[in-house]
Parts: sequence; C-alpha cells; structure tokens
Amino acid sequence: MIRGTRVTIGGKEYLMPPANWKTLDKHDEFLQRYMGAVKSGGVEAKRDDMKTMFEIVHEALQRNYPQLAADELKEHVDFGNLPELFQAAMQTSGFEEGRPGEQMPANGRTGAS
Repeated sequence: MIRGTRVTIGGKEYLMPPANWKTLDKHDEFLQRYMGAVKSGGVEAKRDDMKTMFEIVHEALQRNYPQLAADELKEHVDFGNLPELFQAAMQTSGFEEGRPGEQMPANGRTGAS
C-alpha cells in the first residue's frame, strides 16, 4: 500500500494515496485552472469539472486498489462527498487549498501522509 489519507466511501475505509505524475500531467490544465480559482476565492465547479475531479479521485485510489472500477466507485460518490474526496487526493498529492492571498509552503507539501 502507498501511504495516504484515510477516507470513507460507501461505509468502507480506503487509503487515498497521492495522485501519480501521469494523473497530474493528464489533468494539468484543469489543475492549473482549479488552483487559480482557489487562490482568487472563486471556486465554482461545473459538470465537466466534477467529472475531472472524479477521475482524479478514481485514478489516485486505483494506485492502492487497482481492481476498483469507476462504475463501482460512482455508486458511492455524490455531490456531497466528491469535493471532500478530491481535496483528500489533492492534499495527499502535495497541493494545499488555501484562502485567497495565502501562499503554499515553499516545498509544496502540506504534511499529509
């Protein structure tokens, strides 16, 4: 198992590892836009954004649970828990959601393990 953050999905506990470079690279445009919106205080998720958030969560979880199918995960992810799961994936990957004007740590890490 890859170290990560414990999350509960559908009553089952999972260990959310960091997203790998392939996932971060694949979704780079979205992540740049998202982080810019976070910094400006204007995060507003659209349908396509929610799909991308789900993909990032799924791809990260598959690092520890390769058998976890997207359709299976979709049964337990909803508008209520997707933002929390996405944030867990991002923080575990070294991104930090801050308030407008806040700086990320110089090393880009949040201390999540």
